[in-house]
Amino acid sequence: MSAVNATWIDCLKARRGRGNTKCPKKICRRGPRGARFTLLLFNHGTLNPHYLEFASNGREFQSSAIKPRETYWYSAEVRNCAVIIRSRRSQLAIWLRATASALSLLCAHTVFGDDSVEIVLQDGAAQPPWDGEMGAYDEAIDYDVCLDDGGDACPTVGWQWRDAGERGQILESTWQSNGMAAGLFIKSRSPQNLAAFSQGAILFDARVTSGSARLAMKIDCVWPCTSGDFLTNANLTSEWQTFSIAIPQLVNGGLDLTTVDTGLVFWPVNHQGTTVEIDRVRWISASNAEDANPDPPPDSNTDNNGPESPLRYDGFDLVWCDEFSGTRLDDRYWNHNIGTGSGGWGNNEWQYYRSNNTRVANGFLTITAREENYGGQNYTSSRIKTEGLVDFTYGRVDIRAKLPRGQGIWPALWALGSNFAEVGWPYSGEIDIMEMIGGSGREDTVHGTVHWNVGGLNAPYSHAYIGGAYYGSDFSAGFNVFSIIRTADGIEWRVNDAPYYRFDIDESASRAPFRKPFFLIFNVAVGGNWPGYPDETTSFRSEEHTSELQSRELIAYAV
Repeated sequence: MSAVNATWIDCLKARRGRGNTKCPKKICRRGPRGARFTLLLFNHGTLNPHYLEFASNGREFQSSAIKPRETYWYSAEVRNCAVIIRSRRSQLAIWLRATASALSLLCAHTVFGDDSVEIVLQDGAAQPPWDGEMGAYDEAIDYDVCLDDGGDACPTVGWQWRDAGERGQILESTWQSNGMAAGLFIKSRSPQNLAAFSQGAILFDARVTSGSARLAMKIDCVWPCTSGDFLTNANLTSEWQTFSIAIPQLVNGGLDLTTVDTGLVFWPVNHQGTTVEIDRVRWISASNAEDANPDPPPDSNTDNNGPESPLRYDGFDLVWCDEFSGTRLDDRYWNHNIGTGSGGWGNNEWQYYRSNNTRVANGFLTITAREENYGGQNYTSSRIKTEGLVDFTYGRVDIRAKLPRGQGIWPALWALGSNFAEVGWPYSGEIDIMEMIGGSGREDTVHGTVHWNVGGLNAPYSHAYIGGAYYGSDFSAGFNVFSIIRTADGIEWRVNDAPYYRFDIDESASRAPFRKPFFLIFNVAVGGNWPGYPDETTSFRSEEHTSELQSRELIAYAV
């Protein structure tokens, strides 16, 4: 009730043969054009569910089933709050006469800037005007869409309304384990002006009933307008949780609130093969946003806090470990790349790599990106490697590291084939153990990727790559363990020992490099084709440590 700031009233009068009424003027007064009202019907009785038809502004609507002790919400943009209610069946009118206050009607007028709620999905139905289409896009059909069919035409995702006990009808969506991207959306009948919610939030309830998942979401406005993608701050569990996304974030991502045409678009990240249930999707205004249940706070890692890498795993033998315990980089294991490379290291990067940006102290290796003029560049950083000194084939590599942050900052922990100097890239193969691109909230995502040449060493240049992403909390906030496990059959990526991606290796010439030794590379790039470039939000202040990659230990194991 606090969401609409109105008082319960019994305004359905048992009037023989009609059952018509209007909301009292003291509750539903005439408002300016663009005002909104929220209609709430509550079944006080213990009898069967019923439906109501009602009319507003010349339009007719039918409610979803109103079960005993449950509610039905409707929100619309109107000139005033005059609403006519009538039963769909005479049996309901008789029942109303027998129980004079069995149904309660809430009709609350709100104005831009005041308390307001926009219900998108509740009680087993998309609410008007968000009942235009329910559908999905699916990579398995070249990102075409399936509409209002429960996903019959989408191989990756399907959906249905399901009875969830006391909660009633909810939206159940199931993603198949086929490695394809697909998202479910709730589309309006026509573009909506939701500028009244510019300082508010979008809330929805969610849980998983099989598999595991973290949700990504976005809001679309009239194509090609969109908010961009945003993540919930925690994984879904088997218990219902309420998640919230601040609408100003969506606006900053590109959302035009005057032409919104989807109430919510959502999909699971990291994991396919999961079943997600969604309920009570709603937009709330600024005055209600502070009362919303926020996402659970992300895990906080500071200083040397965070997961550790053990010195042994079952089935593996420790073969090499650098815990950076000295006062300088150990030249038995490491050397530097110096300069700007070719074409900004092939990526149009802006930094000049030099050894001065690497330091070892107090058990930490630190690589610092700086804003300074050197070698014709405006930024400096370091890129260290084990080329010619240490390499590895099958086994496991753990790197415990804390990442920098900021727009245009690009830390990477990766590896190249040990024959790189002879055959070049991508013929040598490349394994990206961890890459992160900073800015725009992307510090909670790391990527694992492989690169190769199609056809192998004897084929013309034909670069190919594939990979996966892991969505966690802010990786610049503390230490995490980034790992790969290499076998003759494949490569598996892990974060804090949680697997998130696997690359299979076959007998083809294309994938032959991944059965050979690789050497390690650590670096922090500044700018590039993928992350973009630093802007006024990027900090290089040394006391903030935002441009530093810190590694506590590097451990290699062999099978």
